[in-house]
This record gives sequence, structure tokens and C-alpha cells, in this order.
Amino acid sequence: MKTVVAVFLLILTVNASDIRGHKHLSDKELRTTLESIKPHAITYGSGSKEVHVFVDPMCPLSQEYLRWVTSNERLKERYRYFIYLYKLKKYDSTALMRHIYRSDYPFEILRQIMVEHWLPDTIDGKPGEAVDRTIADVARAAVHIDVYKRPYFIILRSEQ
Repeated sequence: MKTVVAVFLLILTVNASDIRGHKHLSDKELRTTLESIKPHAITYGSGSKEVHVFVDPMCPLSQEYLRWVTSNERLKERYRYFIYLYKLKKYDSTALMRHIYRSDYPFEILRQIMVEHWLPDTIDGKPGEAVDRTIADVARAAVHIDVYKRPYFIILRSEQ
């Protein structure tokens, strides 16, 4: 448990050198960008607060984050997670992302792959117009927001 907390705190820690050189969108622009990709989100939780999370299914830190979120019932009740698959350059996760997005139950497949480290016997990673558009839309939004690490999450404050 201490390891999980330590990893999570490491993820949350942002020092000044991390912030320099990265974009900061206005609240309105950030919300508009996130709204544009919300139909592509894999959702989890039933809470009233929105958390938008960019993950790479092969990234160990993304896997640890998802493990932490799914193991805590209070988080599920308090937050509604909008999970977007966004590839890190060092991982060849495009086929896996296609497979997850194509699934009839994308959150369950994502959880099995990222938390249980289960891989299906066959991965449906073939290119396809709809799934590739989804991946491209999420990537475009991530670049606009300046998602520079995974997991990258945004907790939206209530609109005033």
C-alpha cells in the first residue's frame, strides 16, 4: 500500500521545472477541447466531479494509476472518469488502443489489460476509419492541451 501511495504522490508532484515551457489554456478553452473528445472517452465512476485522464495502456505509471482508481470505491462514487488513450512515443501501443476502442466493453478490456496484465489471444489492431479517427481526435486534443506525460489528468472545477 505504501508503494501505491508513493507512486501516486510521485505522479501528483509537479515541480517548477515541469511547468516551464508548457502551455496553459484558459478554463474555457480547456473545457471546449475536452468536450470535443468526450464522445471518445472510456468512462468509469458515477460521481459528480469530472476527471479527464490521458493514459497509454502500456505505460507502467498509467497502469498503477488505473489500479489505484479502480481499487477505491470512494473514488468511483465521488468522481466520473473520462479516460482517453494517448500513445507515448516509447511504446508501440497503437494496436492495443485500437483493440480497446473497438471492444463492446472498452472499460472492462482496459482494466483487464492495464490492471490485471491480461492480453487477449488475438488483438484486433487493424487500422479502421472510425477507430483511427478516434485515436487522431484524442491525439489532436492532447497536443492542443499539451499532454506531456502519462497519466495526465485534469480535474475540472464546477463552472461558476
